Amino acid sequence: MQRELGDQVTFIGMPSRSDDIASMERFVEDNAVGDFEHLIDADSVIWSELGIFDQPAFAFVNDDGTVDVNVGSFEEEELAARVQALIDS
Repeated sequence: MQRELGDQVTFIGMPSRSDDIASMERFVEDNAVGDFEHLIDADSVIWSELGIFDQPAFAFVNDDGTVDVNVGSFEEEELAARVQALIDS
């Protein structure tokens, strides 16, 4: 999805609070999600600010800064629809 929409949407991956860089790198490689940037939130500042306390979670941030956090996983089609709705808003 990053390849198709990367010019319209910025995707960022962030591992759970307990992960370290080596764990994140293994996850990115094992799951072939290296097409977008991944960050470490070592002090859990971003996780806490967004109110995320469990994974998987998705934070959709609109151009105006509005954030919609969804805890849980998405099927690929459902995620694509959410991203498209973000683009269209």
